[in-house]
Amino acid sequence: MESKVTMNAFKFITLTCCALTLVACSQAPSKKPLSNPSQSAPAVKLSDEARQFFHAIKTGDTQTALNYIQKGEALNVQDTFGHTGILLAVDYQNPEVLKALIEKGASVDTANKQGWTPLMKAVDIHQTDMVKQLLAADANPNTPTPQGWTALHLTSKPLRNQQKRYVEIAQLLIDHGAFVNQTRQDGVTPLYLTVVNNRIDVFNTLLAAKANPNIGRADGRTPLMQATYDYRIDMVKALLKAGANPNETDRKGLSALHYTVHDPKNPQQDYADIAQILIDHGADVNLRTAKGDSPLLMSVKNNRPDVFVALLNAKADAGLGTFNHWTPLMQAIQDQNTPMINALVKVQERQQKNADNALLQKINP
Repeated sequence: MESKVTMNAFKFITLTCCALTLVACSQAPSKKPLSNPSQSAPAVKLSDEARQFFHAIKTGDTQTALNYIQKGEALNVQDTFGHTGILLAVDYQNPEVLKALIEKGASVDTANKQGWTPLMKAVDIHQTDMVKQLLAADANPNTPTPQGWTALHLTSKPLRNQQKRYVEIAQLLIDHGAFVNQTRQDGVTPLYLTVVNNRIDVFNTLLAAKANPNIGRADGRTPLMQATYDYRIDMVKALLKAGANPNETDRKGLSALHYTVHDPKNPQQDYADIAQILIDHGADVNLRTAKGDSPLLMSVKNNRPDVFVALLNAKADAGLGTFNHWTPLMQAIQDQNTPMINALVKVQERQQKNADNALLQKINP
């Protein structure tokens, strides 16, 4: 009897352990595939014809590649990385093979595993003639990558060679229906990228195509704010002329005017000229951030006497403090900034006198 009980107990323990193991396995997180296509892409079994076709393109054996195309073989086959014959023809800069594939009816919009289409590749490597070929074959200029990049975004990348100008390509894309206001997942438009990368050539092309200067990235920073931060005066002027709102704010409540004194990219640069341009176009000199900082208060905090003077000349309220009533004068006293203390005291006295006179006028009209 005791042996039977022991055996039953052993079976119970064994079954319980198995059950717990199964539950644990079912709840274990599955491994996510690696983001790098070269590491995560499953092996693709290509036919001998496809492998030889791809090899011919990569090695510049144009005639062999053309022979396979004429047979109609491997026209839209993709390799391990999702590359088609057309994409490889672009990448290896073989216009003859590209032309033959297009004429044979191969897909011009099939993207690789990174989301890049043949058109994007042609733009990226500055192959204008191939861009024309693909657009003539109705390649879609608005196909995005998973991150939201389009062919037009690529024309705004930093110049790797000063001789390579993307203006013609940008115009070609626009003429074929590229959306000038298309945003990436982070909210960045082609216009915003031209400001970041100082691409005044494509910048002007996009503005001429009516790109919206007020579309900011995900955190609310607009092209005007970025141009101000980077001290790009010509872009600031052009954006304002195109209708950029100088009082637009980012998520922190910073306007373009705040960016003249908020951690400027060029701390030694005199931002007073940009501040004056913004003021002349209606920038609110008393606009406060989410924390209650006015441009004047920030100019004191960051010791920017150039913009400080421009703001005072524009009648900024010297007594306007934060929501906790911390004023520019308090900040100047804390920083022992004597020139700013003297200027603020003088301005506040004048502003107070003007306020008193206005009140008297109301009492005794």
